[in-house]
Parts: sequence; C-alpha cells; structure tokens
Amino acid sequence: MSIDRCPVAHGTDFTDPDLIQERVPLPEFAYLRQNEPMFWNPQTKENSSFDDGGFWLATRHQDVKDISSAREGWSSEENTAIVKFEGSVGKDERDIQKQMLINMDDPKHAEVRGIVSRGVFTPRGVAKIEDALRARANQICIEAKAKGQILDLEKALGAGQAEEVRETAHSIKGAAWNLSAKRLGNAALVLETAGREANIEAALQGLPGLKAAFSEFQNAIAQHLGP
Repeated sequence: MSIDRCPVAHGTDFTDPDLIQERVPLPEFAYLRQNEPMFWNPQTKENSSFDDGGFWLATRHQDVKDISSAREGWSSEENTAIVKFEGSVGKDERDIQKQMLINMDDPKHAEVRGIVSRGVFTPRGVAKIEDALRARANQICIEAKAKGQILDLEKALGAGQAEEVRETAHSIKGAAWNLSAKRLGNAALVLETAGREANIEAALQGLPGLKAAFSEFQNAIAQHLGP
C-alpha cells in the first residue's frame, strides 16, 4: 500500500519569489483545495516586513468570492492587499499603499470607485484619451533613452572611447531624424563624425550643442502635448 506524499512541505511560503520563478505551484494548490482550503502561510518579518507571522491563504473559489464581497470581518485596508514587501519596509511606508483603491475598505472604497467609474476610466473614457496617453508614454521613453545616451556619451568622451562616441551619437541621430527633430539629429551628427575620425576634442566641443538641442526638443514636445 502506497501513501501519497503531501506536496506542501512544512513552512512553504507561496509568496517566495524563487518558487514562483521556478514554476506555478499548481499541485500544491490542488492539494490545499481538497485538504486544507484555509492554509496558514508562514512568513518572517525579514522576508515580508510584517510581524504577524504570516497570513491565511484561501484556495477555493467560493471562499475567495465570499471574502472579496464581504462587508465585515475582512479588510484590505488593515494590512493592505499586498502580502509581501521588502523586509526593510516599515509600517509607515506600507500605510502609503492605502491610498490605492485595492487597499481601501468601504465606505472609502465605494466613494473612490464611484469617481473612477463615472466615465473616466471606462473603456469608452480611456479610448477618448488613448492618443494623448500613447504620446505621453512615447515622450517618456524617448526622453529617458536620450538622457541615458547623453550620459553614455559623456562617459565615453571622458574615457577617450571614440568608437563608443560614434555609435551612441549615431543612435541619437537616427532616433531624432525619425521624429523630424532635425536640430537634435544634426547636433548628434557632429559627434558621430568626430567619433568616426577619432577626434575626441571635436566631440567635446560639440557636446554642449547636443545638450542644447535636446533641451529644445524636450520643450517642443512639452508644448505640443500640453500640461
């Protein structure tokens, strides 16, 4: 006669990122649903920032549904709906998370949800501002990438790495010209040419012009998109 081994080892923490990275623990959840639907998931303060020893893990759909819709007896706001923080995170830092809708209890939750659902974040409402949101997202990405590349240029210039200067300036030039930012592209071309010729001095002289063109580009986008 064989006895099936329990797949849930003593002390298993289902919020362990190493476990989740390795696999989704489906066999363990299946076992718990059948044998221990309300499972005490242990945690230490060092790996969760909470000092209550752990939390109750509901594994059955009906239990999850009942808890989610309950008006009393359960709280998202008390310790937030987030079950794991870095161990160095304190209570004050966790309490900041209570400003998120998911971490609110009624009546505050109902009040904020009413504002959100009043046509602002419905599919139709979001569709009306989709282009503006997309443009802002693109702006953030473009500016972040360009800032990083300018920093890379400065490092390469400081180290006298002409080929690195050429490659980085070439990348900035291409992106700028694709966006019709001609002045920024032309300024990058100056550094690209200097890098190709291994002329670090010329590249250093061209760097202020590139930075000025980038600032002009940022201002132009900000004016186009508005506040």
